[in-house]
Order: sequence, then C-alpha cells, then structure tokens
Amino acid sequence: MKIRSSTALTVLLVCFLALPVFAYSPWQPEESSTDSLADLVLELRSTYELAAENRAGSPDFLQDLEDLVERFEALLPSRGLITESSYEPGASVSHVVGGVVFGMRYAPSASFQSDDPIISNNDKLPAFVQVDDPFWIAETEVTYELWKEVYNWATHEARGARQYRFQNPGRRGETGREDLSAQQPVTAINWRDAMVWCNALTEYYNAANGTSLGCVYTHKGQVVRDSTHANWTVCDTVVTDESANGFRLPTNAEWQLAARYIDGKSWLPGDHVSGDTSASSWSMDGRGRSEVFGDYAWYWSNSGRTTKAVGGKIPNALGVYDMSGNVLEWCFDWIDPQSVAWGRIYRGGYYESVEGEMFVGSVYAGSPDYLNWMIGFRFAKSL
Repeated sequence: MKIRSSTALTVLLVCFLALPVFAYSPWQPEESSTDSLADLVLELRSTYELAAENRAGSPDFLQDLEDLVERFEALLPSRGLITESSYEPGASVSHVVGGVVFGMRYAPSASFQSDDPIISNNDKLPAFVQVDDPFWIAETEVTYELWKEVYNWATHEARGARQYRFQNPGRRGETGREDLSAQQPVTAINWRDAMVWCNALTEYYNAANGTSLGCVYTHKGQVVRDSTHANWTVCDTVVTDESANGFRLPTNAEWQLAARYIDGKSWLPGDHVSGDTSASSWSMDGRGRSEVFGDYAWYWSNSGRTTKAVGGKIPNALGVYDMSGNVLEWCFDWIDPQSVAWGRIYRGGYYESVEGEMFVGSVYAGSPDYLNWMIGFRFAKSL
C-alpha cells in the first residue's frame, strides 16, 4: 500500500519518540521501560482522539493516523505491555467510518449485586451481575447519521454476495422527519436489524481503516448479513464468536454495569436514573426523590414527548450518555434462555417514560422482530 506523506511523517515521529525506550541504558527494572512504551502508545491514542474530535485533518489523514495507532496497540498486548489497568474506567476512544465520528468508553470487568426493585420481568434474571472481561461501550445511542452511513454501504449492490439485507431501514428519531437532526437516535428497527448492523459496522470499519476486526455474529461459520423475516431462524440462533473483537450488542450484564457504575466499588441502586447518585427518581408521595434526575435523562416532563439528539444531558460516571431516557436500548440476551418466547431484552426508559419508569433496574423484553419508535440501541466491543 502506498503510504501518504503525512503518514510517513507520523511514522518517523513515532519511531523517533520510541527510540529511547529501546536504546541501551544502565540496568533498571524492566517494568519501567515497558510502562514508558505503553504510556507513549496511550498518548498517541489520545492525540488521535483529539484530532478526530476536532476534525483536525482530512478523513484520509485521520484514518491513516488511527491505523498507525492501532498497529502500535496491536504490538503491545502480545508483549504483555498493555493490560486492563492501562485504561482508566471511562477512558475514551474515537473512531471514524465514512467520515462519521463515534466515541466509545472503557468499562472494567466487575461483579455486584443488582438489588433491583420489583420491576417487569426481573424475576427471570439473576440478581448477581458478573462481567468477566473489560469492554468498550458506545458513548451514545446509535445516531441516524451513523446507522444510515453503515446501512447504505452495507446494502449497496456492489457488495455482491456480501450484500446486507435489513427488514427495516430505520428512521430519524421518533417521527422520522427529514428536518430533524441526524444526531437523533435511530428508531423503528428490531433486534435482528440491530444485531446484523453490528456485523455491517465491523466490516465497513475494516474496509475503511485497513483493520481486521472479526464479526461477532455467525451461523454455521458464516457471517450473518440478513435480518429479513425470511432469515429469522438464522438470526435467532446466531452464535457469538467469543474471540471476535468486532462491534456487537452489549449483553444485559454489560449494559447494567455501564449504567450503574459509580466508582467500581459501589453501584447505583435499581431505582435510580443512570448517573444520578442523589436519590431515586420516584417516591410514592414525591418526598425524598431526586431533584436533578432530569439533568441526566429525557423523559415525559422534559422531552416534549419526542426523541432528542443524543448526548444532550449529563453523562454518567463512565462518560456514557442517555442510558436512562431518550430511547430504550436492545441488549443481546434472551430474557429467559429456557423459554425464548419471552423475547430479547431492552432497557433504559424513553422519552415518554414517567418518573417511575426511568430506573436503571427496569428491564423489558420483546420478540426479536418487535419494532417501535421508542426503541433504539447502542453497541459494545471487546478489547
């Protein structure tokens, strides 16, 4: 591949900065030199994120820069230089695909007691939440802009045998009006659409950035690219490739961890709004309830009964927006694996929820083909 001059300059700069790490010096604990290299790569990642956020360069340059950073990051884990502790909870990364920038936040592994109040369908879920591996989770719900960019690429006939097919095209927010911001969350998609779209995002990201992320959702060894009704049996029996590091739906446990996180030692009670540690969003007589939960969530009283552009409220402790309110969000799991008739999980409250429906402990379920303008999704990614 021909290297652009800007990329070549960046390579030379990185190599120059990295030289002291590998140059001879009097004996010192090996850990300090590896920490220096890891810190250098993390600084490069931060520099890229800042450049991407401010669009400080052409899309080609930003993609070259991200590819370079990812190449350095790929070297480090094999040498044991970057570990889970290299990232602080809430650390951010920015990605670019088709000129659309999206951010993700780092969430650590953890386990905790959910202590949910009695809420719809919670009797079918374990009270103990356990996430064995750290992961990245999208800062915001999937915007219509990002959905449409990936959808158009994936469904283009030029993809031939790898062309994607979706049951639903999605729409811009609750109403679908073209005059609305493209930063509205995508709605009117079902669980199958969201799952297949995650594979499409992975493949588009690889094509745009020269990476080799693995698609997570397969059936009999084949990437699932069709969410139409005709392919429902395949969609509903997908196999999750645990070794793949492509984009995917968060599990129910991951969603709870991201929504309830406070400091890694304490967790939001089930009757709170994500991010609001002050008090519950509801009480029987109105006394003692939170006075600020509306700062964190779009709901019945402050939304105008419609969706809003993502990221307009205060984020939670991990830097994640709208986990309570705006739109409900699909998770990967069946609510009852022993009886799939109960459906797939969705969580989070939405723009017409009342105070008592905003809880991070609220959990609902719907058929994988259930479609509603109050449901969207966000995605996750393994390290």
